[in-house]
Amino acid sequence: MGDEREESSNSDSDASSHESCYPTGSLFRPNTKKYDILLPLDRMIVGDEKRSPNTIVFSTMAVFSLRFSQKGHEILCGGSDRSLHIFDLESMTRIVTINNAHGDDVNAVCYGDTDSHLLYSGGDDGLVKVYDRRALGELDHQPVGDYGTREHFEISFGNLLTLRHLISNSKDQTIKLWDLRRFSSYRTVQKTLYCVRKQSWDYRWQPAPNTNYSPLKGDTSVATFRGHSVLHTLVRAKFSPSRTGRRYIYTGCARGEVIIYDLLASSPSGMSTFDASLDPVICRLPGHMGVVRDVDWHPTNNEIVTSAVSI
Repeated sequence: MGDEREESSNSDSDASSHESCYPTGSLFRPNTKKYDILLPLDRMIVGDEKRSPNTIVFSTMAVFSLRFSQKGHEILCGGSDRSLHIFDLESMTRIVTINNAHGDDVNAVCYGDTDSHLLYSGGDDGLVKVYDRRALGELDHQPVGDYGTREHFEISFGNLLTLRHLISNSKDQTIKLWDLRRFSSYRTVQKTLYCVRKQSWDYRWQPAPNTNYSPLKGDTSVATFRGHSVLHTLVRAKFSPSRTGRRYIYTGCARGEVIIYDLLASSPSGMSTFDASLDPVICRLPGHMGVVRDVDWHPTNNEIVTSAVSI
């Protein structure tokens, strides 16, 4: 694959971070025009503009997702080593590692509260997991809850929280809206893991198979959205800005367009059949020749910026 990277900025820290499919994550400080380099070992290298960026370097992993904490003092990341890592920006050290947080690649991460206690992650094991740092023991790194998804395919992860809800963008060609107060049962989680292990379809080079609309028994998601395509590479989905009331979900698409869904027109996840009359797609914005991988809605203007990749 090519270089897949995403920028996550925070005005309080006056810095921006980048993710990459190469084994690095980077941090650039515009106010000093300097790059620093973070290492997972308790070492720090300070670079300059002629060197590679302030980089969180992993010798055996690719970083697929990273996020600033809401106060801007930490970076949370996940990747191909199936683990979660937290780096403190003041001491330039790794302060938390949750080994084997997932059974496969960690595709997306985010913080769930302003105090950075809650960690959300989604992986190719088909699960969205919730970790509470206050509950982590020295040897016990169990999640406080899981969300099990579709029966047949792996999952990538939507990356934005709003109030009590979370969205996941899956390789089964659906986005699901989750109520953070309703975890999946142990039985549902185990069934999800089993179904993911037995599937053989690979979204990177195979067309999506015929969609099975029957929900996974025990699915606790609030609503399911269909209409976009997730192929070749991961695609990000987000809630619309607060000035819209967070009413919309917007996402990239493998067909080279942006899809906007209306939350109020969604189908309940428990429906056994797909009802075409409940089409939540309110807008399609074409324009790219390749996969629209990431999208971002301006916080105050009616503008959406997009990035695409040619496969």
